[in-house]
Amino acid sequence: MRVGKQISNSIPPVSMAPEDYVSYDHQIQNMRLGNTTPEHIKKVIAKFKPKTSCDVQGQSTKMIKLISHEIAVPLAHIFNLSLSHGIFPEKLKSCRVIPIFKSGDQLDVDNYRPISLLSSISKILEKIVAEKLIHHLVSNNLLYTHQYGFLPKKSTEQNLLQIVNYITTALNEGMYCVGVFLDLRKAFDVCSHEILLKKIKKMGVQEIAHQWFESYLTNRTQCVDISGNFSDLINLDISVIQGSTLGPILFLCYINDFWKATSLFSVLFADDRFSKGIYY
Repeated sequence: MRVGKQISNSIPPVSMAPEDYVSYDHQIQNMRLGNTTPEHIKKVIAKFKPKTSCDVQGQSTKMIKLISHEIAVPLAHIFNLSLSHGIFPEKLKSCRVIPIFKSGDQLDVDNYRPISLLSSISKILEKIVAEKLIHHLVSNNLLYTHQYGFLPKKSTEQNLLQIVNYITTALNEGMYCVGVFLDLRKAFDVCSHEILLKKIKKMGVQEIAHQWFESYLTNRTQCVDISGNFSDLINLDISVIQGSTLGPILFLCYINDFWKATSLFSVLFADDRFSKGIYY
C-alpha cells in the first residue's frame, strides 16, 4: 500500500476533476442491487474451488462448500440486509496476506510475492454483486468497446487478433503503423477510492448501490501472516482489492475513460497474471 500511495502522490495535479472526463451520450438506468436467494447462494458456492487456505477468520472455501446447504438461508438474510441498506459487513473487510518467496535473498522483502486471502464469506457476496454490476455495465453499453480484460466472452487472444487485423489492414493499404505499449505500474494499488466512487456514480451506480460500494471500499484492513504469526492490522485506504472478485471490475470502471486521452486507436487488456496494458 505504501508504494501505491507514493506513486499516487507523485502524479501532478490537473485542472479538471477526474470525473469530468466521464461522459455518455445516452441515458443510463440507475443500478439496482435487488436481492438474492438461498438457491442462488448455493449455486455461487458450488462454483468455488475447494481450497484449504484459510482467511483471517480461519474459514476456507472447502469448508464453505461442505456446509453450503446449512448456511445458504442465513447468508441470504444477511446479504439481503446488506444490499437493501447499502452496507458491506465490517467483519468481512479483513484480509490475511501470506508472503510467498520467489528467489534471491530471503531477507529482502522485495523477493516475496504477497498472496491476499479475503474472507471466504465475502467472496460469495462479492460474486453476487459482481454479476449485477457487469450486467449493469454491459446492458447500458458503458464499457469501452476495446476493453478485453476481466469481461465475459472477452480475452487477451481477442485483443491480439484485433491488433493484428488493424496492422494487416494498414499495411495492405500502404500505410505505416506505429505502436505504443504501456504497462501500468501497480495499477490496482494506485486506484483512488474517491475518484472511483465519483466515476461509478456517473455510470449509474447511485443511491443505495453507491452507498454499498462506498461501504465495501472503506475501513478495510489487512495483516501479514508469517508461519502463524500475525502482524498488526493496517488500514487500506487506497486501491481496489487484490484477489477479490469485484476488484478487477471496479478497475475497469476506473480506467474506462483512458482511451479518451488520445485520438489514436487503442485497446486495453489485462492478462491472467493481473498485469495491465494499453496499446495505441
